[in-house]
Order: sequence, then C-alpha cells, then structure tokens
Amino acid sequence: MLRRGWLIALVAALAMLAVPAVANAGQSFLFLQPGFTQSIFGATSQTALLGGVAFAPDSDPWVADCGFDNSPLHRFDRASTVIVNGTTIHTETSGPSTSGCGLTNGLDGNLYTNTSSGVRRLDPNTGAQIGGPFGPTGDALGIAPDPLTGDLVYVGATGTILKVDQALTTSSTFSNATTGDFIDGIAFSPDGQFLFASNRIPTTNLTILDRNGNVVQQVPMPNEPDGIAFHAATPKFVVTDNTDGTMTRFDFPADDYTQVPVQSAFASGGFRGDLSQVGADGCLYLTQAGTRYDDGTVTSENSLVQICGGFAPPRPADLSITKDGPAFAQNGGTVTYDITVGNGGPGDAAGVVVSDPLPAGETLVSATPSQGSCSGTVTCNLGTILNGGSATIEIVVNLTAACGSSVTNTATVGSDTADPDTSNNTASTTALVYCVTTGGNFVIGDQNAAIGTAVTFWGAKWSKLNNLSDGAAPAAFKGFETSPPVAACGTNWTTGPGNSPPPPPPLLPSLMAVIVSSSISKSGPTIPGDTAQIVLVQTNPGYDANPGHAGTGTVVARLC
Repeated sequence: MLRRGWLIALVAALAMLAVPAVANAGQSFLFLQPGFTQSIFGATSQTALLGGVAFAPDSDPWVADCGFDNSPLHRFDRASTVIVNGTTIHTETSGPSTSGCGLTNGLDGNLYTNTSSGVRRLDPNTGAQIGGPFGPTGDALGIAPDPLTGDLVYVGATGTILKVDQALTTSSTFSNATTGDFIDGIAFSPDGQFLFASNRIPTTNLTILDRNGNVVQQVPMPNEPDGIAFHAATPKFVVTDNTDGTMTRFDFPADDYTQVPVQSAFASGGFRGDLSQVGADGCLYLTQAGTRYDDGTVTSENSLVQICGGFAPPRPADLSITKDGPAFAQNGGTVTYDITVGNGGPGDAAGVVVSDPLPAGETLVSATPSQGSCSGTVTCNLGTILNGGSATIEIVVNLTAACGSSVTNTATVGSDTADPDTSNNTASTTALVYCVTTGGNFVIGDQNAAIGTAVTFWGAKWSKLNNLSDGAAPAAFKGFETSPPVAACGTNWTTGPGNSPPPPPPLLPSLMAVIVSSSISKSGPTIPGDTAQIVLVQTNPGYDANPGHAGTGTVVARLC
C-alpha cells in the first residue's frame, strides 16, 4: 500500500516539567517554586531601567529601555554567549529606537510599542519604526494583542484602556473602568476572554476585565504587580512580576477567573521587576533591575531573566497543515495519507476541526486521529491542541479514478477561536493516478530507466533495446513477467519465453507501473529477473500482445 503521507506527528501537550537547572546560568531569584528553572538570559550595563520584552523572528528577545518615547532597544542573541563573572549569558546589541517602555508582538509578528505619542509599529528584525504613532497618547507601559481580533490593546495616559487595529487605522476605548488609576502591565488570557491589568495606584491589585471591558474582580495584593503571564500547562495559573523583587502565583478554582484565587509566592529574593513576555519556547522572559552572577557577584546591571516550564505566549502561533507523500497513487487501491495540524509554539488553539472533503473517485475506509475522535466521515474534531502540540488524522480511502488523471485532496482547519489569522488554515496535495496491468508486469532495463527516457517495454527486439547493468538479457525475453503478478521493489520474478506468458490485450493504461531490472537470465524454459525499481511509464499507442507490435512509452516518475 502506497502512503500519501509519511509524516507522523506526535501529540505534544506540554506538561509542567521539572527541567534540570542550567549550569552557570545565574540565579536571579533566591527562591523559585519547584518544577521551574531560572537563568540570566542577558544583562546590560546601561543604567536605564529595562521594560517590555518582545521577540525577533529568530526568537531573539528584544527589550526596551523603560522610557516614555524614543527609547533604545536591546537585542539578546540566542545563538551567541559570553561568560561574565562565571555565568554564561547571551550577547547584547543596543541601538536607538522609537519605543516606549511597553513592547509586544502583534499577531502579524511585528513589534508594537506603547508610547506617549500613541502606538508605534517596529520592524521585528531591526527595531526600526515602520508605522505610527497612532491613537491617543499612552502611558508608555502595558500593551497586548487581542488574540481574537488582532487589535493592540494598551494603557492610555490617564489609565483608560484603549485599542487600535493592527493596521493602525482605527482607535477606540476598550474600557473606562481603570481611568484615573496607574496601570502597568496588561495581558489577555490565552482564550482572549479576559484582560488582566496590574493596578499599582490608588490600590495595589490585579484587575480582571472581561473582553467587553467590564470589571470581573479586583484581587488585592500586598505588593505592586507589573508584568503578567499565564501558565498554560496543567496546573494552570497566573503569575505577576512584582516591583519588590518577588513574583506572585494566582491559582483560580477550576481555572475560573471569576472566582477568588489562591495566592502564593512563585519567586522571591530577586530585584525590582518590570514587564514580562512569554516566548515560543514556553519560557517566561522578565526584566529586573539587578543581576546576581554565579560567582556571587551582585551588580546593578539590568538583566533579562528566563524562567522555563509551560507558559503560554500572548500571541497564539498560526495553525499549519502538512500533507506529505508521493505524488502518485494507484487506481483501485487503498491509499493512506496523513493531515498534520500544529500551532507552532506554546499556546492554546481551541476547538480545532480538520475537514477533508474527498474528491470524486475516493471513498472513505477509515479515519483515525492521534488526538480527539473521528466517526464515520472524514471530518474530524481534534479538540484542543495545547502548548505547541500537534495532532494527526490518518485517512484511508479507496481510490477509483482514470489512469493518468489527477486527484486533489484539500484539508481545512476551522473553529480556531484562538487565532483570527486563517491564511494558512487550508492545504492541498495532488496525486497523479496510475494503473497496473493484470496478470503480471512489463519490464525495462535499469540502464534505460531515467526519467524522461523513451523506452520499449514489449517487443521482439526487447533484449537489443534494453540495457542491464548485469549484462545482456536473453533474446527469448520479450518484456513481460507473470510471477508475481503484483510487483514489489526488491523481489525477484519469473516468466516464460516469447509471448507465452501471455501479455495483456491492447488498450494499456495511459500511465502504467513498469518493473526495472538489472539482471535477467534464462534457465531452461524459465526466465528469472530482479526488481531493482518500479517506474511509471506514459504509454504510446500501437501496442499489441504480438511481439511484432512493440509497447513503447516514456518514463515519467519513479515509485520505488
């Protein structure tokens, strides 16, 4: 059975793993809850407080100086490290920019920043401004993409929460509930249904709004929150990076953000914390106004700290569909192909449905998913794919189509409530349909089997027109073998001399599978040979079962 799809995807719903500590990585926090690792990703000697974090296309972290406008950006090279005070950290480059303190990636991958001039769009590769400023003035702090619409939601100069569309053409108010308050970091829950805000003045609390901007609850805190992140793997919780060198964990009963959470110390003993962001690696990146190196050296250098273990990025990665396999399929056979769905990086792509409308000529035999359930049809509900996981639906069909025709299969992913970008939710693959002869197979020599070669697969002069790497074939062989009737690469075959097999009647398939042999001999009335390859031949008219009417064609593809 030929497979139209040999890519086998593993379902990778990440669990909260106890990752071994990184050697010589630096320990910013003196205490961190078990099951997580920390390291100093990078440090800068510049005196300005570091603020928001976002990511370049190659996953290098970008970090902004915490200014109102025109703040420099720092890029930490993920592929390059140096050793400082016994600690391995990533190298830094800095340059001028028009960033504010708040920084994030939009759903389009560009950088967006909250500034006192409004929202600016920055090139994710260079940090240069490529759009804006647009919208009402911001407080230069919290900014986050709405995972359902792609809008950039940010904190205005007066504490009002504003939003602009990703094209920077329209602006509006998201919520007036925090007007007059000092709001720092903001972040959407992975499903996009709630906006969390760090409220520092007049009261210190974690404010939770629904997506209509209404207050769901305000959770009192003993310290000032700043950056906010979500732990996506079970157990799910919310964490804040605080200004007193601590981090707070919030566990909501049944993951219900309308319920009062249980607070606990996620980390402590660090430095003044600021904004944070989660990368595609599921690690939380946060900025701190201090650095503690492995050799015991403590400096006032600002640092970028990496905490790993199942966090969810604010930007759901795009869904992708991969269909792989041979470009040919046998008519009348059973064909298997796989549709792979993945959401690229950690995140939550909810309600994923894969649907493959089979074209005319295919009937479903079975559909087996690696995650979720399927029944009776090719439509398969794969359920929820968590944390950069992937899932595969294996579809087995009976194929009946004209030889030489092409059959196109199209798969579509729908109901992806976590990702408004549907540009990559459909993929197709096309197979050219070939046939096999009944009762046996025609043969050509291996020295004539290159794609594009004109060949003679039957006729009185077969041995003169076909060259074999193991020497000349017997003149008694005319080009058709009978045992086994179904060819397979690596197997041997036998036949009789002349047209005694006999070969099939006229009207051969227009696209036909043909054996390629490197060795053919004769022992008495038996002619044995090998199957070094199987190729597809586009046949010409003129063939007849009489060796005097040669069978000819052109090699167009190799099957094995």
